[in-house]
Amino acid sequence: MKVIQYDETLQEYNSALLNTLRGFTPKYEFIAIWVPDADLLRSVISLVEAAFSEDEFQFTLYFSKETMLPINRKEFDLRLADIAIFTSEETVTGVNYHFSDMKSKDRKLSFQKNQIFNPNHNDNKAATQEQSELNDDEIYLSKINYFCAHAKHNIMLEEVDFLTLMTLSEDKITLQVQVDQENVIRHLAYHGELSLIQKGIFEAACQLLVNLPIDDIRDNGLALIEYHLRRNSKQRKMAGIQVHFNFSEIFSPLTKLLSGVVKKLESKKVNFFDIRNELIWDISQRDDIKKQLNEHINQYLSDENKSVGIEIDNIDEKARVTIMIGDEISANEKGQLLMDLEIIVRKEVHPAIQLYSTLYVDRNTKRKGHQWAINL
Repeated sequence: MKVIQYDETLQEYNSALLNTLRGFTPKYEFIAIWVPDADLLRSVISLVEAAFSEDEFQFTLYFSKETMLPINRKEFDLRLADIAIFTSEETVTGVNYHFSDMKSKDRKLSFQKNQIFNPNHNDNKAATQEQSELNDDEIYLSKINYFCAHAKHNIMLEEVDFLTLMTLSEDKITLQVQVDQENVIRHLAYHGELSLIQKGIFEAACQLLVNLPIDDIRDNGLALIEYHLRRNSKQRKMAGIQVHFNFSEIFSPLTKLLSGVVKKLESKKVNFFDIRNELIWDISQRDDIKKQLNEHINQYLSDENKSVGIEIDNIDEKARVTIMIGDEISANEKGQLLMDLEIIVRKEVHPAIQLYSTLYVDRNTKRKGHQWAINL
């Protein structure tokens, strides 16, 4: 059985984060997708889920007495037991947690329903779980309705020259894809007996996955769809690692069909695809790009009733746009605003844009000089 020294593993991870640019190879593969947290409970659950996602179900986690000293062991064990079957063993120097399996034999069900990050953790688990699932799926409904209203891929594709047509069916739903010789998806379509929710999800897939290579769809496709279907970029289903195992069951039909496509086409190569390299970014149109950016940024600020000054500082040849955000909002709010704006400008101006922020600079020379004299 694999034994993981938690403190040593955390130290190794932090050291690699600071000193290793690439090629970080931990002792066990699943540690590479672990997301440590300052909160020990969250950190451990993240590590356990990382192991489960790589089909590692039997292992031991060792914690030193110093690490466990400030922890409420009863609460810790209770929350951990939501997703895993384990026993604990006290030693002279610490505690061993021996994991033997997931909480549920239905692995997808376990990942979906037993997330410990649900704040409504109480004795009435059945009621809490039912409410949690309802709330989880509600975060997708707004975008699902949008894609339903703008559906244009509920059709049947036909054979065309230079493209390979693949048709897969599952539970009375059919997914079709046309693939070029480089294994890039050029067209997608769906038909069959779909609910409105499934129609929205499949329509989103057809719009978002086009012109992506199969290896990128294998690595990022479902995460891309799930991300775009969330009603608000600030919301997530849970705080742990988001992989296809712990997506809502509403993604299950699409997951099965996409997996079938990937299995037939994936090249097994390392995925170096970056969509920015596939798109034309004409820096000579800088003035026009800046005008568009200002229009959509100002429109977003108006729609959200945000009173904050924003000025475009620089646009470079690699689609990097640097903006200055005024001090009317806090540093945390600036970070969230930057992410929200990037989503907007990628959709409305160019999908390759990367948005950065820099310190706000007062460009009024008279006011700057006056302030400089005061500071003296």
